[in-house]
Amino acid sequence: MSGAAPRSPDDDPHWRRLYESTRTAAVADAQRRLADGPSQSLAHDLVAEAIARMEQVIASDANPPARACKRGCSWCCRQPVFLTAPEAVAVVAHLRATWNNDQLAALRSDLAMRIAEHRTLREDRRLLTAGLPCVFLDEDNACTIHGVRPLICRGFMSSSAEACAERYIDPVNAPPPPVDVHAYTAARGVLHGLSAALTDAGMAGGMGELNVLLAQLLSPAQDHTTA
Repeated sequence: MSGAAPRSPDDDPHWRRLYESTRTAAVADAQRRLADGPSQSLAHDLVAEAIARMEQVIASDANPPARACKRGCSWCCRQPVFLTAPEAVAVVAHLRATWNNDQLAALRSDLAMRIAEHRTLREDRRLLTAGLPCVFLDEDNACTIHGVRPLICRGFMSSSAEACAERYIDPVNAPPPPVDVHAYTAARGVLHGLSAALTDAGMAGGMGELNVLLAQLLSPAQDHTTA
C-alpha cells in the first residue's frame, strides 16, 4: 500500500497493529541472539536478524505498490539518518574490509565536515530542508554501502521519483512524496524492536546520527597496516 508516511504508528489502527507485531517479533529475534552471549559477530548477527525480519514483513504485503526507487535515484538520501549501534558497527566492519586507508581517511574528513554542517544547520533550524547528500553517495548518486545500509533506509521507498524530486527542490511547499507505508512501518517496527532489546539487555539501545556514530567508530589507529 502507498500513501503519506504516518507520523506515528498510532495514526491508523492497521499500521499500529503492523508496527506493534513487527516490533514484538524483532524484540524476540534480538533477545534470542543476545542470549547466546557476546561474540565478534554479535553486531553482524543482530543486524542480519533485523534485516531478515523486515524483509519478511515487507514481503507479506499482499498488494505492494510500484516502487520508483533504483540505483542513482537519491532524492531521499539527503536527510539525517539515525541508526542503532549494531548497524553502525556493521557498516564500519564493511568499510574496513573493503576500503583502503586513503579512502577511510577521506571518509573521516567528509564525516567531520558533514557533522559541522549539520551543527550549523541545526542551530539555524534548516537541517531538514538543507538537502545535504549522504557521504556515501558516489558521483553517480549511487549508494556505496548499499549492502549494509541502515534499516530505515531499507524501508523508505517511494512510488514517484518526480514527487521526491519536487520535495527536494521545494521542501517547504511541496507535499510529501507517496511512500510504501507497509515497508516504512516494517522498518520502524524492526528498528525500534532491536533498540528495545538492546536497552533491556543493559546495552546501548539508543539511536544516533549516522555521521556521528561512524566518526566515533572509525579510529585511524585501526586502519590497515602495511609490512
